[in-house]
Amino acid sequence: MIPDAEFVVYIRHPLELCESNYNQGIKRHSAVNKFQVPKVIHNNTLKHLQGYFKRVPVPQFKLRPYDFKLMEGGGIVSDLLSVLGVEIKVESNNINPSFTFPALEFKRLLNHFDLSHLEPQLDQVLQACTIGEAKYSLMDEGDFVRLNLENCLLMQAFIDDNKLSELQPLHEQFKHKQQRPFKRQEASLNELTLIADYIKEVEPALYNELKLKLTNNPNLIVDNLDVYNAFSVEVLASARELLIDESLLNYINNFTIHPGKRGKVCFELSCYHYDMEDYLNALVFAKATHYFNPNHMGFKLKLNKLLIKSNELNRTSKNKLTESSGLINLNIK
Repeated sequence: MIPDAEFVVYIRHPLELCESNYNQGIKRHSAVNKFQVPKVIHNNTLKHLQGYFKRVPVPQFKLRPYDFKLMEGGGIVSDLLSVLGVEIKVESNNINPSFTFPALEFKRLLNHFDLSHLEPQLDQVLQACTIGEAKYSLMDEGDFVRLNLENCLLMQAFIDDNKLSELQPLHEQFKHKQQRPFKRQEASLNELTLIADYIKEVEPALYNELKLKLTNNPNLIVDNLDVYNAFSVEVLASARELLIDESLLNYINNFTIHPGKRGKVCFELSCYHYDMEDYLNALVFAKATHYFNPNHMGFKLKLNKLLIKSNELNRTSKNKLTESSGLINLNIK
């Protein structure tokens, strides 16, 4: 480490950071899970700083508030430039804007479909979308008040232990922080349709590719099937009891293991067959896995991955059959 190096550290409200990280997971990392409120506060920034202070003198850290009311120029770009002593006029501090609520849910649901190369373009389109609530929280007020109290106690202890009175204004902002309006994470068909129609209007080619993704995979396990309806795509959802053959179910139920581990065994068998490129049996055991553990996110992701693979193989097989039929017809003529 360079002995005289100085470090600029932005301290953000941990609950705000928690939701921001979740949103980034949906926007850029194909996450599909719903938001989970933490049971206890995790202010990892303060924990890491406490460790760094043991190795680097505190004065070498420039601790800045990640709070628009306290930032120079009202944004992180202008604030960082001021810390560095750079005088440049910042045209806009609106960096990486959040999705509106329906746009976030729309993207979360589409993440089930392996968007791959469509991700960057969809991200740009949804960032520009203004449909629906822009200021909202997925955490209700009760949880926010409880966790914020914990955070303020941790923050005050950090300030006192390290004699960082310059952080007191930020602590005051934390203490009086108002929670944004709570939004239950259940987008309606109308909300999802509005987003789909918006994409159809501004980027029709992207809309068509997204619709094709859903059309080619009408049987995925998605927690809100209205995403299909938003694109006018017919759903082929299977009832839970149809996921597994009765004879296989009876066989698995006779395994001499704890009933709670049957899904895990099926998952390992699915992975084995997948590695052996035996996709048919991999899918059979992935369905069994989901049957035994319908709320397990990892198992659901595995099943959807195999359903997408199976759908692709079926389309390829049908195309080859169609091509073969065409050749036969030509030969007959």
